[in-house]
Amino acid sequence: MPETETTATVEEQLAEQPVTQEEATPPQTTTQSNSNINNLSLEDQVDDFDPEADADAIVLPPEGLHSFRLKLGKKGCYGPTTDKDGNPMKEPKLDKYNRAFFVAEVEAYLIHPNPRYDGIRVFSFGDANQQNYVTSIVMARTKTSAAADMAAKTGYPFRSGAKLGENRQHFETLMAAEPTIKGLLQWQATKETGEEDENGYAVRRIAIKGMRNFDLLRNKEGEVVVEDGQPLHNPRTVDPSDNSELVGRAVIARFLPVTASDS
Repeated sequence: MPETETTATVEEQLAEQPVTQEEATPPQTTTQSNSNINNLSLEDQVDDFDPEADADAIVLPPEGLHSFRLKLGKKGCYGPTTDKDGNPMKEPKLDKYNRAFFVAEVEAYLIHPNPRYDGIRVFSFGDANQQNYVTSIVMARTKTSAAADMAAKTGYPFRSGAKLGENRQHFETLMAAEPTIKGLLQWQATKETGEEDENGYAVRRIAIKGMRNFDLLRNKEGEVVVEDGQPLHNPRTVDPSDNSELVGRAVIARFLPVTASDS
């Protein structure tokens, strides 16, 4: 994907965004006096719970096109000269072509009108072994990197011809602003293969992909659970190859480019 050249830095572009009243006004905090707390009675408040609900239930949002809020995870950005704990590395981090690169842990939170799903954290990268991590490694097939693609699809692309250090700073600044991005959400269930990668981590494969391939969710009476006119599916499933139990998770299968209607 060709990278779009921009004359303004991401800091300048973000500074141009209008400040909403909500952002401009500090949140008002309210405190309750001890006398009010002491006056509360167990008979004054309804314990609002669903007697049919399952505390062990896994809630996954429905598949489809959604918007997401992005931010850096605890590991932030690291490499090529620092490790994931922020310690200096004796040798720079290089890809198989001996090119330096950086890695970023990115968290994605769903933006949804249904409060049941709004704010749910989903996996921000669709690879079974690299979920939540993107790198600046340029792929030979696509001519771009996961980090550059993510930045471009938030509307704040890397500058054409920029150095690696500038791109890392751009990405960190962009994620600090918690930008929004559109993407296709997909259910996946992964399973360990029994193998390890070069770093000693277990290699996983995608065993089941697509919400339609998960069983329908049923209540205690065996009836299909319906929400907003649509049948729900059960994130708990089994691997058809060996009948082992698997748990699905919501993954952004791919990000979508910014369109004119988004601006």
